[in-house]
Amino acid sequence: MSGGGSKTQSTTTSSADIPANVQGAMDSSLGKAQSLFNNNQIATPYTGSTVVPYSENTMAGMWRSLNTADQARPGVQAAFDRTAALGNSDGLNDGQRTALGSLSSIMNGANGTSNAESNLGFWANGGALDGSKNPYFSAVVDRASEGARDAVNMNFAGAGRYGSGANQQILAREVGDLQNRAYAGQYNNEVANMFSANQQMDSQRQQGIANQMQAAGDMFNGYQQGTQNAAGARAALPGAYQALQGLNNAQFSVGSMWEDLNARQMNDQLRVWQEQQQQPMTSVEWLNGIAGGNGALTGGQTQTIQTPKTSPFMAGLGGAATGFGVGGPIGAAIGGGAGLLGSLF
Repeated sequence: MSGGGSKTQSTTTSSADIPANVQGAMDSSLGKAQSLFNNNQIATPYTGSTVVPYSENTMAGMWRSLNTADQARPGVQAAFDRTAALGNSDGLNDGQRTALGSLSSIMNGANGTSNAESNLGFWANGGALDGSKNPYFSAVVDRASEGARDAVNMNFAGAGRYGSGANQQILAREVGDLQNRAYAGQYNNEVANMFSANQQMDSQRQQGIANQMQAAGDMFNGYQQGTQNAAGARAALPGAYQALQGLNNAQFSVGSMWEDLNARQMNDQLRVWQEQQQQPMTSVEWLNGIAGGNGALTGGQTQTIQTPKTSPFMAGLGGAATGFGVGGPIGAAIGGGAGLLGSLF
């Protein structure tokens, strides 16, 4: 009896045979795939445009924006120029400068001799106290003296004493008294006139000083107003610049919209070219997938419609509206700028 055991060896055999019904379906699928490949029907690029053009309303708004900016530009530019000129000047217009020149003349000449002082100087200095220097008054006194002389002589002539010593004595007394009374009255009148002339001259001097002080005050106020005008113009200059720049922003906005449309159209052309370039490789890869059992006879591509970006102009308006609701005019300016920059980037 043998001491060693016997070994049993087994063999497993696998069969790769494909059932006839499955093989038929595969052959049919491969045939269809080959036919699609041969007829170049596997990956056909879409050559139509996927770019959404601007609507008529959008284009009309773009042109109106440019036209409005062109129409407003002369007035806004003129306002900016005037504001800048005022800010760099003394703040006065021609009429104000002329008025200040007149005030300067009054201020510098108020203490000089006026016409009234020149005319009143003779009486104020007592030049008319000597009545004999007044030819009209002297003539009146002379006629009155002759009348008195004739009256005295007639009385003495009637008494037969004309030419006597008494006649001469009475004649001298009567004529002398008449002339003394006349010149005394005239002297008193001239003294009153002298006092009045001096008072009027003092009043004129006081009025001149008042005019001088008033002119000095008016000149100060005028130059102060000019300083305020210039300062106000300098403060308003940034706003005037922003208004002018806003017209340029309208052109920038419309230009950006056209650039966006051109860019989308060029990108769409590039998409068509790339798909045409990839078509042969896509077809080969698809057929290899079918042959390897990893593909499908159905498939497709998804296209994206390229719509316009938000207009920088509209973005700026939206930002300005939001900013105005939060912070008033200053917030509107900041919000408009932020909206514009956001749309550009």
